[in-house]
Amino acid sequence: MKYLKHLFIIVLFVPLMNYSQDTLSYPTDIVYDEQNQEYYVSNWANDYPGYILKLNNNDEIIGNFYSSLDLPSGLCLVGDTLYVLNNKDLYGGNLPSYLLGIDINTGQLVVDVELGSGGIYVDLLTTDNKGHLYITDSENHKIYKYNIELQTFIDFVIDIDRPIGICYNYIDDLVMFTISSSSISYIASIPVEGGDYQIEASHDGWLEGLIMASDGDYFASSWSSNGPTWGNEPVFKLPHDFGWENEVSGFNNRPFGMCVGYSDQLAVCNWGSHEILFNDTVTGIDWATPSSGLEVFPNPTSGTIQIDFSRNNVREVDLSVFDISGKEVYKMKIKKDGLLGDEYLDFGFLEPGTYFLTGQFNNGQVHEKIIVY
Repeated sequence: MKYLKHLFIIVLFVPLMNYSQDTLSYPTDIVYDEQNQEYYVSNWANDYPGYILKLNNNDEIIGNFYSSLDLPSGLCLVGDTLYVLNNKDLYGGNLPSYLLGIDINTGQLVVDVELGSGGIYVDLLTTDNKGHLYITDSENHKIYKYNIELQTFIDFVIDIDRPIGICYNYIDDLVMFTISSSSISYIASIPVEGGDYQIEASHDGWLEGLIMASDGDYFASSWSSNGPTWGNEPVFKLPHDFGWENEVSGFNNRPFGMCVGYSDQLAVCNWGSHEILFNDTVTGIDWATPSSGLEVFPNPTSGTIQIDFSRNNVREVDLSVFDISGKEVYKMKIKKDGLLGDEYLDFGFLEPGTYFLTGQFNNGQVHEKIIVY
């Protein structure tokens, strides 16, 4: 897949030498208050109490907004209430997590709701602007739906592998979320009323944060599946129809929560380097050339498919098929003396459902969603 890289204007906050609640420490999420033209940033702070900082439009820290948190993660601003997810324990622990609401005018806590009795780790959240929040719980493989007026929760989506990023698609009235793993991750959608979710796109490696800009395009942050490569991790832009993905930054260190803020800047929390990266603008970023990926016909299919490799200009390819849980269900290698052209594969052995066909070339990797009926 081809990517178009763009240089970010980097606002660097010096990594902590001594603990202080007026500097960034493992920032996890960021939101922008358009009315007051200020940012709020949650800070995990590792072995110290977590807190929320305020930044101005010049990307400068202007103060500590709220302290005495534990391991804060996702943020969501609804009216004058800033909602924050506060984990009491690390991932895999047995302490509960909480949804807190803080009045941005007074700094007073106005909502304090326990999400569960223990064994919960909540990540990010979003609102449908209709009185509900949606919260990912990667430890319990769930998404919760919270009624703001009634202060009640329901299980909105269950039995999904590591949901982390989540955002509201106001154009189609859908909740979008990531299903994340070290091998292959997915972006899925589900109606706000509930029901079955649908896979929209796939990605090689972890997917973390997910947001939708006002024009309907998406941004997704990605962690490397290999720890030693931390420090050069991408943020992607994807069009509304998920036709392809386009790398807009590769200078991140474990990027997590994001937002679109002042002058359409994209702000990315870099958890691993204690900094926020701002790009110059998220509008007007040129699209990469559409991926010359796998051309599959027919799709949907009930048996044999034809794959056209003529545009890939390769002599060999490693093919894998993954189900929506990320499990590899088929693998083969095609190698010829000349360039690959049309190849035929029989997928009649697969159960009906959604799959992702991955082609690994010597110059990269591409994916194609396959529907088997």
